[in-house]
Amino acid sequence: MNINLDKYEQDGYLVVKQVLSASQLDSVHPVLERFHQLWMEKNRDFYQKRAINSAYLTSDTYLNADDRRSLFEFIALPDLIQVVEQVIPQPAFMNTQLFFDPYDPDKTNYWHRDIQYSNSEEQQKNMLAGGSSMPHFRIPMVDEKGLELIPGSHKRWDTNEELEVRQEKNGRHCHDDLPDGKIIELQRGDLLIFSAKMLHRGIYGGDRFAFDLLYAEPDSDYLQTVPEKCLPDTDMLAALPDSEIYKRTFNALKADNS
Repeated sequence: MNINLDKYEQDGYLVVKQVLSASQLDSVHPVLERFHQLWMEKNRDFYQKRAINSAYLTSDTYLNADDRRSLFEFIALPDLIQVVEQVIPQPAFMNTQLFFDPYDPDKTNYWHRDIQYSNSEEQQKNMLAGGSSMPHFRIPMVDEKGLELIPGSHKRWDTNEELEVRQEKNGRHCHDDLPDGKIIELQRGDLLIFSAKMLHRGIYGGDRFAFDLLYAEPDSDYLQTVPEKCLPDTDMLAALPDSEIYKRTFNALKADNS
């Protein structure tokens, strides 16, 4: 399946319709549900106070070996990787996230860029000027309107209004509506590719349950942050039908330690 890469690079997002079949999604949906239930039990206070997502689903903290293998197989599905490779040639596995509705139905959402949490304003501006688009690959497990974004904002700095809202200045709130916001509607089977550098916010409600996959270039510094417990062990790696994305991650970790 070929995608419109020019449109992704221009807008910072792209909806690819019906990349995955119902049977492919059915193979992993129960695993995600099991992880979510166990994660909520162990992180009850955090979940009830403010959580809207969890991460590191492939670790051995919550899931047994069979469930982990199901996740590893799904993340490396040829139908999926064929699309990913058009955005990231020779992708390496980096992380997983699960997005869900907050415990508090009245919780407000917030406009943000993922890069704002660990970078200065000047660093953010430099990151917007070039480098990787930091793509997320979102797979909704149910039909949803789970994300609103500002098209094109992955390559430019905020307008005055956007900055006031994002930073809650001059009486504005981070959940205030912005004039260029676009709500993304997804159906089960669709794939949303979007740049984490762009202005975006979650849309809560509708029992959203979306699986985000993160891949990186094989020479990316981000791969050094991948915990080995989130990767398949030697026996599991050998048994996977498609394992190249994990081998690239292992190679990156070995290169850093050498």
